Amino acid sequence: MVEKDKVLEALKGVNDPELGKSLVELGMVHDVDVEDGNVRFTLALTTLACPLKERIVGEARRAVLALDGVQDVEVSLREMTQEEKERVWPDQQSQQKKKKEPGVAAHLNQIERVLAVMSGKGGVGKSSVAALLATALRQQGKRVGVLDADITGPSIPKMFGLHDPPPMGPVGLLRLRRRLASG
Repeated sequence: MVEKDKVLEALKGVNDPELGKSLVELGMVHDVDVEDGNVRFTLALTTLACPLKERIVGEARRAVLALDGVQDVEVSLREMTQEEKERVWPDQQSQQKKKKEPGVAAHLNQIERVLAVMSGKGGVGKSSVAALLATALRQQGKRVGVLDADITGPSIPKMFGLHDPPPMGPVGLLRLRRRLASG
């Protein structure tokens, strides 16, 4: 007769391929039930989207099926609770909880307002309106940036007389300082 202890012992030989430790050691095996040669248990994965879950389940099933007296193995899956994840990755979880240091470009993230010029139809003057609006706001002393997200290709750079790709800096595109023509 198969006992729960034998099932757990067999599963100690199955490692999580990413973490390199046994499923039992990682606390991934739950609700082991043995009845008349049929074994059921639940595996708690770090995420249900785990790309290796089929491999993990297959290896666990084979390990338990190899036990004398086991006729069938049923494996259920669930995602680990936050507490279980913290036990598996104590360092990583505590680092995520710490306040993150701002990145090198954080000082550039001071956008006060966003204006979108958009339409579902092409050729109606969206780029012209956006360029004229940016020029008018700049003439009023506002700091202005323009993002041309036209899927058919950007036309804003041409409207401002830009022909070369923008220069790159350590945190991305360098700011272009151009004087816009006075109205």
